[in-house]
Amino acid sequence: MPIPTLQDRQLAEIDDLANVVMIRLRNYLHGGPTRDPAPIRSALQVYADTVAAFIDGIDER
Repeated sequence: MPIPTLQDRQLAEIDDLANVVMIRLRNYLHGGPTRDPAPIRSALQVYADTVAAFIDGIDER
């Protein structure tokens, strides 16, 4: 079994963040009239920033 690399850990974090976005989307979909999209946008921004940082880290090699 190979030893997990830094990139493996970063990809796991990206996967976790994607799941957070999906859960918030589902909650929003089934929410009532007071639902607020701000938490989804916030989670999506963190996800996008993390993906961009991952790509930048690969490109800097």
